[in-house]
Amino acid sequence: MDIDGRTLVNSTAQEDLKSLYSLDVLRLTDTKEGDQQDVYAEFKEQLMRKPEGCYETRLLWKQNHPELPTNEQVSLQRLNVNLKKVERMDLLQ
Repeated sequence: MDIDGRTLVNSTAQEDLKSLYSLDVLRLTDTKEGDQQDVYAEFKEQLMRKPEGCYETRLLWKQNHPELPTNEQVSLQRLNVNLKKVERMDLLQ
C-alpha cells in the first residue's frame, strides 16, 4: 500500500520477505559459529601495522578450496589476435 510516497508492509508481507531472503530459500547453509572465530583469529594473527600508521593483512582464503581454473590459453589467444591487428595496421615496432 502506498501512502504519500511511503510504502507500508503488513506483517504477512514482512514474513514473506523474511522467508524469501532466508538461507533455505537461497539453498545456502549457515556455518558453525566456530568458523567465524577461526577466521577472526587468523585475521588478527596476520594483521600488521605499517610505520605510516595504516594496517595491512593478507586476503582471507577459504580452506580446502579447489584450485581455480587458469585463463592462460584465453589470454594468449587474445594477445595473438591483438598482435596480428597491430601488425596489419603497421604499428608494431
